[in-house]
Amino acid sequence: MWSLMQFRLLSLELGRPLSIDDEDCDVGFPSPVDDRYIQPQGIIRTPASYAPHTGLVAVIPVVRFVSHLKRTLKTVSIATHTLQTYDDYFHGIMSSFPEPCHATTDTYLDPVLLSSVLTLQVARFHLYRHNLSVSCRPAERADALRRCASVAQDTAKYISRSLQIPPVKIEPSDFSESPSQGWRARVLCSASNTLCTHLWRCMLILCLRADYHAALTCLRLSSAIGDLRKVNVACGRNLSFFLDRLIDRIHSGNGSHHQLEQDEEILAYVSGDMQGCLENSWVWTGSEIGLKLNTPVLAVGDPHSRENGETFEGVHLPLRPSPLLTEKESREWGGWERIERMIGQLMEEQRTRLAQPPPYYHRPPHNPGKRVHLAPDAAVPLSVAASMAPTSTSTMSSVGSSRISIANII
Repeated sequence: MWSLMQFRLLSLELGRPLSIDDEDCDVGFPSPVDDRYIQPQGIIRTPASYAPHTGLVAVIPVVRFVSHLKRTLKTVSIATHTLQTYDDYFHGIMSSFPEPCHATTDTYLDPVLLSSVLTLQVARFHLYRHNLSVSCRPAERADALRRCASVAQDTAKYISRSLQIPPVKIEPSDFSESPSQGWRARVLCSASNTLCTHLWRCMLILCLRADYHAALTCLRLSSAIGDLRKVNVACGRNLSFFLDRLIDRIHSGNGSHHQLEQDEEILAYVSGDMQGCLENSWVWTGSEIGLKLNTPVLAVGDPHSRENGETFEGVHLPLRPSPLLTEKESREWGGWERIERMIGQLMEEQRTRLAQPPPYYHRPPHNPGKRVHLAPDAAVPLSVAASMAPTSTSTMSSVGSSRISIANII
């Protein structure tokens, strides 16, 4: 087995980069001891109650299996045994993390580390949501929703831990005004586009599954990032649209857990950016939009394109719209405050439904005048049987109406 250093030396000798497969290298996961004491001002030791980490320990193991994950996502559906294999691998990665990065602990988490520790959750989410496609069986799609909700709940728990009061103030200037402002300042240090889109996907799933408390926790981080990342604003606008559709379903009586999981339109919205990926989208199949999505599009700055990028060697190429919002759209979508109000409305309606007593059967009052006597045919007098015959008189009919046999009723 070659070491990673040998591959790098060979790459330098050949003068060109080599494609490195982790299966060809015998390199273990990095040790958390290597970077836990590295700080901007040098290597220092902090109190034992709080040992900060740079985050590389949580990122490198995930990056190593991304190539395997991409190959897995090329299949139509992911089998259960494959998911279990990945789950075991994820558990092994998590066990190699330092304690603050574990998903099961309740200790304080430095907000600066959120982007790093959530890298594994991003990979898990991409794996699990693959089976949301219509190509999968209903049981597989329901399992995919359950797994995605689990990732979203773990994400909300990480964020909640970062909101705790730190045991030791790393940078007192960040907390000089208030803990909330210090938390936001540390979050913005590492807020990335990947973090913004992951929070968006999590909130879509959590709102669908009616886990509104966890959704509000994720919303707090997205709101703190604000317009620092343009894609974050686009995610907020899409989430606002989804909540409008979800509230409409609930008010129309079609918002039960089972109904929403069978609603193809809602599932397409929950799948998020899967519908913008040529390999995983299903709503555009066979449509004019689907044909345009599969048409090659020139990259920005291509020397063979015109200024409007519409032609390439005589072939018409449609321009793909930008995923970012225009200035007008950024102003009109309502902001994160509107999303918070909508989730609060859903929470209040859920609380009202749960507070209502369950319906029960009302037994009608006893009425002896409506009692019907049932008796077997053998016990019916001949006079009654004669009264049921077509030749019976009115007097005999009144006598026979007092007792009716089961056979006559049938």
